[in-house]
Amino acid sequence: MQINNTIQTRLQTLINNIASDFSLDKLSKSPARFNLEKLNWFNREYIKMMSLEEFAYRAFDVKLKRKFPDTVLRKGVYIYLIDTKLNKILTCDIPTEFGQDGMYYMLGGGIDEGESELECVIREVDEESKGVIKLDPKNLKFITSFDIVAKDYIRDNINYNGKTMSFWFCEFDSTQFKELHSIDSDVDFVYEWIDLEQVLATNGYLTYPIWKEFCENSDLGLLEPTDRIKAQYLAWSLDKNRITTLSELGMESDCILEWEQPEPELIKWKKITLEESLNNLVELKPVLKNIYEKLSSSRLELFESDINNLPENLQKNTELWEAELKQWLSSNSKDAGSYFWPLRTALSGKVKSPSPFEILAILDWNEIETRIDNIISSTNS
Repeated sequence: MQINNTIQTRLQTLINNIASDFSLDKLSKSPARFNLEKLNWFNREYIKMMSLEEFAYRAFDVKLKRKFPDTVLRKGVYIYLIDTKLNKILTCDIPTEFGQDGMYYMLGGGIDEGESELECVIREVDEESKGVIKLDPKNLKFITSFDIVAKDYIRDNINYNGKTMSFWFCEFDSTQFKELHSIDSDVDFVYEWIDLEQVLATNGYLTYPIWKEFCENSDLGLLEPTDRIKAQYLAWSLDKNRITTLSELGMESDCILEWEQPEPELIKWKKITLEESLNNLVELKPVLKNIYEKLSSSRLELFESDINNLPENLQKNTELWEAELKQWLSSNSKDAGSYFWPLRTALSGKVKSPSPFEILAILDWNEIETRIDNIISSTNS
């Protein structure tokens, strides 16, 4: 699958259709007027027409630049050493003191003057591994590249703005290196082999859409997306159907993928006290667990769906959650607002967010329970 080519073909077809319909006879003598509302409508409809995979691929660059707006990066290359037999990747977390805790660190670095990207990969890996890892250029494959903009950052009279990052792949045998401690002499990094699926679900650079296209273009076996990866697609599908431009990405999905615990006052429903709102949340918790278990087969069916069928099946599961919760409220003569407001704000951490039923349909029970418990414990402490 070559998503970029698909988009280019579709765009060219659109341009050709516009050109064939154009005629000077149809032009009005009155002054032209720019209609931003109509332009936004067209853009919104175009986004809706994309497949979910196309949308995720296009949105990746937007998310990356937003996540690292001030990242200082030279023009550089990075290498993923991957054991395709065990689906393991050599990586480690960057320590907190580097300001990027949780980011996976890849072997690689900046390109020297007069050096090719391929030469840089081989040299950097040799240097960082202190000669332990020698790469054969025939075994290196290019994955992708993109620009990250560092805002007006100058160090040692070098301007670091708008530098290109490129990523390469090398198939590796992980049994050669069980442990690699402190490859970098200046930093106490501990390298380890971890599951590739984990990186594809959490890494800031290598995402499942990128990996999928790379594997198909390189004739490599493709890993099936995990539940965590599919949860990302489900969250992105909420954005896809509601945003007008890609700059709005995360409007719906961020509260699901990047939850931040809200202030206690946000949980309070306007017609009752904070304490009553929290009590309602406590009362709801066992109800939610029973419904989650009752809908387990529907959830399994949802996460077994093909990626592009996820939005349709999410709608079905959302409706099931809504029906079950409303039935419980009706049977117990409960007020919807005093229960649904605390539930939605606890699960999303935001004033504006997707409905609680959509969030419940995507999150697994451990995450649901954790978010609710964190709210309750923090407010009671």
